[in-house]
Amino acid sequence: MRNKLMAGIILFLLIGVGLYSVFDSPEEVEKIDLPQVKMATSMDEVKQYYYKQVPALKRAEESSLVEEINKTYELPGVQAEVTIDQAWYNGQTIFLFYHRDVASIGKASTNNNEEKPVPQLYTQTANDQSFKIRHNNQSLTPFLTGSDIKSKHGIQLGDQFYSIMPLRIGSTPIEGKELHINGSPMINVNGKEEKVDISVSFKAQPDIIESMKIDQTFTYNDFKIVLDSIDFGTYGTKLFVTINHPSSHPPKNIHVSATTKQGENIKFSDWLIENTETQELRNDYIITGVQAVQSLPKEVEFTLETVSFEGEKSLTFKMDTTRLPDHLAEKDTYEEQPEELIKVIDQAEVSLASLRFDSEFLNINLMNQPISDIETPYRTLSFRMNPDVIHQDDVESRAHITASTASDPNTTIIYNGTETHFKDGKEKLHLGIPSHRIEKEDYVKISLNNLPFTIVFNETRSVKVHP
Repeated sequence: MRNKLMAGIILFLLIGVGLYSVFDSPEEVEKIDLPQVKMATSMDEVKQYYYKQVPALKRAEESSLVEEINKTYELPGVQAEVTIDQAWYNGQTIFLFYHRDVASIGKASTNNNEEKPVPQLYTQTANDQSFKIRHNNQSLTPFLTGSDIKSKHGIQLGDQFYSIMPLRIGSTPIEGKELHINGSPMINVNGKEEKVDISVSFKAQPDIIESMKIDQTFTYNDFKIVLDSIDFGTYGTKLFVTINHPSSHPPKNIHVSATTKQGENIKFSDWLIENTETQELRNDYIITGVQAVQSLPKEVEFTLETVSFEGEKSLTFKMDTTRLPDHLAEKDTYEEQPEELIKVIDQAEVSLASLRFDSEFLNINLMNQPISDIETPYRTLSFRMNPDVIHQDDVESRAHITASTASDPNTTIIYNGTETHFKDGKEKLHLGIPSHRIEKEDYVKISLNNLPFTIVFNETRSVKVHP
């Protein structure tokens, strides 16, 4: 009798376990079939993904600048939701952090007709007007592009997909003001494009800045460059520099890179901006970095790469235009890559790199590269010219370009920009001349006047920064 009772109890337990496994075991969640979407095992991994996507987000969280939103919106036609978790404004962009159910994610055809999941919120066109932002009764239209939002693929944790929706609203900070966001981004629900209407309000918190001393001096003849200090902000990074120079050679631009011990990189590469608070007392400038750091460093490697100045040297050369075909059909082109050395000037080899001739323009590319086996620091020619003065040939002290032919002393020439390769010091100057201006001409003479020059340092120093 006792054995029958025990057998009955065991049978009951086995049946109970079997029923539990059938009805209560959780369904296995499949990974979203996109190589860009990684699978997280914890919320900490989701946070690490966010930190890689949004500069200074970790510092912003530690300073309580990121606001909790936690607003949930039901998706049309399905028992699924999308939740706006948090919002942060970094001086230029509003970041909305959100998650949605993986089960409701649909697929759509790509350009090659291959169906792929579309997990993220997105806009339909580059000039989408579905978002409106208001502050102090003023309306702002964020700068949206489909690629901005579609490129933020996100990360999966269990049955939830986490991602970021960036809304760029310009470069003038609006800190300390309440932002009201209304928009209708698109969302793919089980293969159908649907709109989800969202409404979010939060405060644009001010920038949190930590200023650190650098005090590093670099010299070359009569030129002295001092990296004074650096501002680590949650909105961005600023480098403060003093440049002492001969009065006839004011500085134009600078290139500095910085790497923290945590492996975060910052590039300072721009035209110099005068520090209006101190410029009357000393030659002080501000350079804005394109990156903000996640954590404040104690030690930074600074590399002063180059500093460019206005110069006085000029270069004139004749190019034989009889090498060009006499007649070209509307869609025909003629190209050459002669790589002809024109002149060695200011420790730089200037050459005619390539030509492209069609019915509309003769496009000329000049190459400038430092001579080989030269020790740093050194001075060399630069093609980097400020576009707003490039054509002002009446300003004799400024860099400008002129062209002439045998019959026309003022041939039109167009500056199409400078391409710089910082690793090897090469620069390409892109010029254009209307084809009809050199028709039946034997040559065109091009003058590059008052060319700027660059002092190449490429010197790295490890600095322990301190307040």
